[in-house]
Amino acid sequence: MPGSVVMKTPRLFSPAVAKTLLPESLGADFQRVMAPVAKEARHRCELTGFPYPQTQDKENHSWLMLEPREEMTVARAGNAKPLIKTPEQLAQDIKNQGINSKTVRAVCPLYFWARHTDLALSFRRGSLVFAPWISQTELLQFFRALMVASTQKGVPAATDARQTLYKFGALFGNGSTLCEVTGFPEDMEWTATGWLKSVRRLPARERRTYLQRFAVNLRFWPDPDAFKPLAPYWAKVIKTKIGKAEQVAGTPWMNHYQSYLRELQNKNLAPVNKA
Repeated sequence: MPGSVVMKTPRLFSPAVAKTLLPESLGADFQRVMAPVAKEARHRCELTGFPYPQTQDKENHSWLMLEPREEMTVARAGNAKPLIKTPEQLAQDIKNQGINSKTVRAVCPLYFWARHTDLALSFRRGSLVFAPWISQTELLQFFRALMVASTQKGVPAATDARQTLYKFGALFGNGSTLCEVTGFPEDMEWTATGWLKSVRRLPARERRTYLQRFAVNLRFWPDPDAFKPLAPYWAKVIKTKIGKAEQVAGTPWMNHYQSYLRELQNKNLAPVNKA
């Protein structure tokens, strides 16, 4: 993904106001309030720079998501220092000023759900996996490359991509593995939502210490079915940027995907592709 924002790990907890900005919460109003924010962002994710132009249908649909704009700038001794707003401040900003480009930003759906993992689990957009060898940003890149490859017809790698998309979560997100790496008792059934609820109940200091020790190796793995409608669009963008797929095999953009896949295999992803 282009852009300057790099995520090593997912963000596990969201401010309460983030849920009110979801398409599921805003309903028919979502595209209406999204339109001016997306236009201000030039129809690109403000974190990654990935393009998401509005469709030309009557609803002017956009794949971008709305996220509370959390940074604020405070002048101190002549220098501007960025600070992060509290959840209460985020909610108050939107209450006072409404939903606009000053209070929210347009974010790529992959990045949005990885930055709001608790919401992603609730709305079945993905799961947690144990993947210490790869950053969250790299994992999202890997997922998108697999989704694009999986859409291609008559290409052997497409079948491998589809298999990997579904096997990755099963192999690295099984309950016994996650129970062990998060320090849960072996006799307890591990679920991502149950784990998050338990962690949230911890006192702030204990929660911070626990997450630093046990959550550092967890990543968010998007649900292939949830993002299937986006795969053809991602493929279109890649064809435009890398080259048109005029032949079944040997095209520049497919070679780009395969090279990236080999690179990730060197980071201990080979067992997934052998399964």
